[in-house]
Amino acid sequence: MTTNESAWLDVEEAPPQRDRLWRRLMASRSGRWGAILTAVVLGLGLLAAIGATPYDPISQRPIDRMQAPSAAYLFGTDQFGRDILSRSMAGVATSLQVAIVAVAISAVLGTTFGILSGFFGSRVRGPVNALTNILFAFPPLLLALALASVATRNWFTVAVAIAIVYI
Repeated sequence: MTTNESAWLDVEEAPPQRDRLWRRLMASRSGRWGAILTAVVLGLGLLAAIGATPYDPISQRPIDRMQAPSAAYLFGTDQFGRDILSRSMAGVATSLQVAIVAVAISAVLGTTFGILSGFFGSRVRGPVNALTNILFAFPPLLLALALASVATRNWFTVAVAIAIVYI
């Protein structure tokens, strides 16, 4: 074994960057609360995604309208008697669904365009640059609204519009 090899073996490996970030986050009180609240919101969203809401988020119960928070309705009810907790959970689930699909589409398209531009050179790089310049010329929110308005109105159209804006 040479001196370089023995010196290399004696060096203790540094912890990965995410471990240091996690320790720093957990060291502060506000970091712990933020992690707890994020986990609770994500957990409620995942429960709603599998249909485990206390009540149907869209069914109306006029007899139970404007109820204060109680054991039956943890967040209370709205003016139509809909459970606010169930509606909040469904909203988080839809937001997560749109975000995951938009990021996936954007990552696949962006990576594909980047690989094609790098591999084929100027023949593909020019059109890809022109496309990205056109996308950057418009305000993102305006472009997403315009794209979403020309297609059917559902969560997938919104996800595709957001993905196109942020390629």
